[in-house]
Amino acid sequence: MPHNRGVAWGGRLLRAGAFLAGHRTRVRPRRNLDLGHRDDRRWSPAAPSCAPLLRAQQPAEEENRPMTTRPSAVRSACVPGLLLLFGLSGCAVPPDGTPTVVAGATTIKELTQRYQQAFNAFDLDALADCWHVPGWASTGKTNEVLLRRADVKTLYKDLLDRLQSEGFDHSELVSEEVEMVNDGCAVWRIGFTRWKKDGSFMPPRVHHAVNTLFLREGRWAFATLALDHRPAAEATDAAASAMELGAFSVSLSVKDLAAAQAFYEKLGFSAAGGVPAQDWAIVRNGTTTIGLFQGMFEGNILTFNPGWSYQAENLDSFTDVRELQKHLKASGITLLTQADESGTGPASFVLTDPDGNVIMFDQHR
Repeated sequence: MPHNRGVAWGGRLLRAGAFLAGHRTRVRPRRNLDLGHRDDRRWSPAAPSCAPLLRAQQPAEEENRPMTTRPSAVRSACVPGLLLLFGLSGCAVPPDGTPTVVAGATTIKELTQRYQQAFNAFDLDALADCWHVPGWASTGKTNEVLLRRADVKTLYKDLLDRLQSEGFDHSELVSEEVEMVNDGCAVWRIGFTRWKKDGSFMPPRVHHAVNTLFLREGRWAFATLALDHRPAAEATDAAASAMELGAFSVSLSVKDLAAAQAFYEKLGFSAAGGVPAQDWAIVRNGTTTIGLFQGMFEGNILTFNPGWSYQAENLDSFTDVRELQKHLKASGITLLTQADESGTGPASFVLTDPDGNVIMFDQHR
């Protein structure tokens, strides 16, 4: 199916007034799409406080000094103290509760870019440069206290070795959000795709992580890291369950509107809207809705109306069409037409499935 088909009929269908005419728009609060990294319902593990960690007091050569105690024993002995630090030495939030945006944000951007480049280059030294120690990391399988620079390098070596054994090539950032907590503490939330050497991705399509960044001695670096490590199926199901697509109907292209409407009435459908004089009508049977359109477009269209019930009644909460569009784009779906993501109110976008069937998301409020 030519891709310009969706563009050609899109405008005509919108000018037809969509499926259900005469419904007064009532503006009501809407619920933003839960993409898995922006609210309390997201996947995120409980990220620890972005507390400033105590600096290691050993000299620089301490890293290479022979240890008389096993590293695991040292880590176990230090865990209670680090947890106490996380709990009692948290970053101070201004009295009015308003996050402070500081000039250090530019440095944070540079840090995050260096981190991504180092990860894709498998550069363990550069990755260690992105951390303050002591630090803390949770991969979903283990929780690690990073007492020394060598611990950071070991953490990433183990991770990258495992990914390489599974065909990993590089990681691509698909979303990021930096939240300044105060002058010396920030939270970096990211979504990313891990691509394999054969061009496929490592499920799930979008992974998530929450990182705490800390400013010490004029240098921004990681203090904590937490990765989403749920099974791929669970992560995918969670993201899908957050997508409220709205009322569903099928738009059929018909040659004779009157004949088509008479046929579906024999199947138990009844008139539910439309303007026959303008060559379109809506018929419904229970919660099943079909739109009949004469001479407006070629082929048939699957349509979702965000914000509407199956009876075209405004819902109190719904996922805005622009949030749906962002989610689908982040999932790698190509769109034929797009909604203006900076706008509000009515908007639409169009895509096709792998077999060329046209799907339209059309919001009228």
